[in-house]
Amino acid sequence: MTTFRQSNALYVIITFAILSVIAAHMPFGAETHPVAESIRIVLGQIGVAVFFIVSGFFYHREEGDAKTFWAKKWRGIVIPWMILSLCTYLFSVAINKDASILAALKWMFGVLTWYWYLPILLFMFVMFKGLQKKDVALVLCVIVMVLSVMLSAFGLIPYTIYFNQYLNPLNWIGFFALGILIRKHGWLDELIGWRPTTMASLVFFVSIVLSVIYGQDKAYIDYFSLPCELSGGMIFLNLSVLLENVGALKDIGRKSLFIYLVQMQPAGIINTRLPYTPLFFILRPIIVLIVLYFISLGIICLLKKAGLEKYSYIIAL
Repeated sequence: MTTFRQSNALYVIITFAILSVIAAHMPFGAETHPVAESIRIVLGQIGVAVFFIVSGFFYHREEGDAKTFWAKKWRGIVIPWMILSLCTYLFSVAINKDASILAALKWMFGVLTWYWYLPILLFMFVMFKGLQKKDVALVLCVIVMVLSVMLSAFGLIPYTIYFNQYLNPLNWIGFFALGILIRKHGWLDELIGWRPTTMASLVFFVSIVLSVIYGQDKAYIDYFSLPCELSGGMIFLNLSVLLENVGALKDIGRKSLFIYLVQMQPAGIINTRLPYTPLFFILRPIIVLIVLYFISLGIICLLKKAGLEKYSYIIAL
């Protein structure tokens, strides 16, 4: 079972994960800063993998729980996803002056937008109900993911606009399976400590070096994404344990869905207005995260003043 201490750390790791996702959406300029851009891609690969692992860690289904399970997911995920993705679509339309029902549906369901994670996550919720108790099936999911990622990296899977490397669930199922296995077998404590941190740091450093030299300039899926994501996730976990009592980090983790749903456009606006210097290479995603966190606090304050705080769930707050 998850202890309260582990739960706090897992909220913090979600904060690191959303910071990674923001970094993935803030290009630094491959032509002018190729090394920095390669490092950004490596750092940006970690977040989604961590989200899937954490989702798998907390995933637990019982017989006959479909009504209560999906009611919680409808309220906690689907409603805010639909509302906030529609808002960001309308914001995009206001700038680009190009609107249609098909374009709105493609936007909301992650066709060439960052919302692809959510339909894949719902797919995991359905798929793993029958697999969560079968270790052989969970291990097989990990193997299938490794094969799918490598085939994708080598360009051997034919992708289209509607079925790209992100919308291919086989590229992600292993992370969700790992989360289930970690919780089921109590492996979390074995991943915490100086030995796993040292090993993960070495693998992560090698992944960065190889990405700088041989990287494909692709987010999430490339030759080195799996070792990067797994070693980076272990580093995030150990940092989270050290920082588990930092209240703001825990609170950001709790608001991560809101931040994820709205982060792309603010990240793009802020990204074009910050100097391209080593200092701001580090600060860019942190600035966006802080801005969005304070926006979330401001929205909560306004809802409370208006007596509407009970409806905050519709925007994941």
